[in-house]
Amino acid sequence: MYAGFVTRKRVVKRLGIHQKFDSAAYRMAEPYFKPGSFPTLKQVLGFEGVNGPDGVKVKSLGVQDPSHMYDPVTDKGVLPELIANHYDQLVKSLRSGDQVRSAFEAAWLAHYVVDGLTPAHHYPYDEKKAELFGAGSELGLMYRNWQWMGGKGVLSTHLNFEMGVAATLLLMPLRARLDHAKLAEARRLGVVNFFKQEALAVARLNLYERFYQQGWTAELARVVRSQIAPHATLVVGLVWLLAYLESGERELTEF
Repeated sequence: MYAGFVTRKRVVKRLGIHQKFDSAAYRMAEPYFKPGSFPTLKQVLGFEGVNGPDGVKVKSLGVQDPSHMYDPVTDKGVLPELIANHYDQLVKSLRSGDQVRSAFEAAWLAHYVVDGLTPAHHYPYDEKKAELFGAGSELGLMYRNWQWMGGKGVLSTHLNFEMGVAATLLLMPLRARLDHAKLAEARRLGVVNFFKQEALAVARLNLYERFYQQGWTAELARVVRSQIAPHATLVVGLVWLLAYLESGERELTEF
């Protein structure tokens, strides 16, 4: 998912879809935080874009380039591990009152959650890349490049799908309302199993397969607006609230 047009020094934030999800999730969760107990939205957004996971890819391409892929059907990919790590660190940072570290962990946690709820990130991208460009590949260079960036290539399809999502959501206000039953379910399952369950629900919509066959359609845009966007917003807010409760807050404040 796009975090704006990121360069080594700056990011066009108004075009960042991750920032939109963070802002909407924060608006949902903020009324339940005690004053000063969770970093501000400005602090959280400070660790997106050029300071977020996509910024790391740009600033150290091929060196610090963690995978953002996860297949919920086969349960393969590193995203659950990344989510677990940033969740645990967010809990610890909230307990210690370190607002800067908490903002960093909250932002990166949200980034990986949103990526994991995006159909383009469910495709076995890393395996296909290794198959085309890995050591010992006997495929011709032109063929490999076409399979990667040509019509319906691995990378071009991924980018085009995410561009369609970004265009669909760019001017759309994102909103979510806290679902207490869903929060109780998340607490029962734990953050990783909860994430896996919600990612699998998205994967079962088969949106990426439909995009590959038909291209971007009005029906796909409708599903993104009515289901994917509010669902991802809610899950990010719930994961933050889950960490907040685990850090020592027994109950949520009411508003």
